[in-house]
Amino acid sequence: MPELRFDDRVAVITGAGRGLGRAYALLLASKGARVVVNDLGSSVRGDSVEANPAAEVVAEIEAAGGTAVVCTESVATPEGGRAIIDTALD
Repeated sequence: MPELRFDDRVAVITGAGRGLGRAYALLLASKGARVVVNDLGSSVRGDSVEANPAAEVVAEIEAAGGTAVVCTESVATPEGGRAIIDTALD
């Protein structure tokens, strides 16, 4: 069975700074996808904003030879959702 690849595709992963979102971002990048790493940078408890975890994931993807960009817009608003997709289209 051939390996599943995502070359010439863009994946938008929300919550990609940590946990499952981070795992999905790294996996899709390893399979050739260009990844929009979306994360607001909220702490794990949600009570503060920490250093940008999305930037750390992007650096990890790039170090492995992949392509990724950071997007810190919120998915909680239509404007934020649109901005995230605009990032993917750029």
